[in-house]
Amino acid sequence: MSRVDDFVQGQLSGPITSILYKEFEIIRRVMSAPQDIHVDQGGVEGWLKVAAADLPDDVHFTVYGAAGLLNDRQGFENLSVANNQALQIMGAAAQMGQPIPADFLRMVLEIYRRANINNAGSFIGTAGPSSGVPAGTEAGTALPPGAPGIPTNTLASVEAAVGI
Repeated sequence: MSRVDDFVQGQLSGPITSILYKEFEIIRRVMSAPQDIHVDQGGVEGWLKVAAADLPDDVHFTVYGAAGLLNDRQGFENLSVANNQALQIMGAAAQMGQPIPADFLRMVLEIYRRANINNAGSFIGTAGPSSGVPAGTEAGTALPPGAPGIPTNTLASVEAAVGI
């Protein structure tokens, strides 16, 4: 098992990463006219028109392979366990008359971020003005786009960032 893992890790950090850098340079040289590129990941869905000038001069590729998915999953599990334990301790502390303040909105947003869900605002409502979200948002309604702490990874924001 160790030899197989060493081989795979060597491929990920060696030839595969090298090929990605070479492919990126080829794309920058060959892409003479803007091209439509379909995007359907991370809460963004649609088409972008991208030219070689839009591509960065300096890039960094990190190839994770299957181990990266396992590490992400383990990190998400660790976050879930830590949140559950913290909530239990907070409940016990409140019963003892020593409440521990918590930012539940940030906890929920971090869970959505770790799950790679970028439109968390469409799932989260507020219970009132003391919840740390914009005033005027009623309970059970989604937070407005651009609310503090809510990712706004939309096609329009990507196009605006690229200058389209």
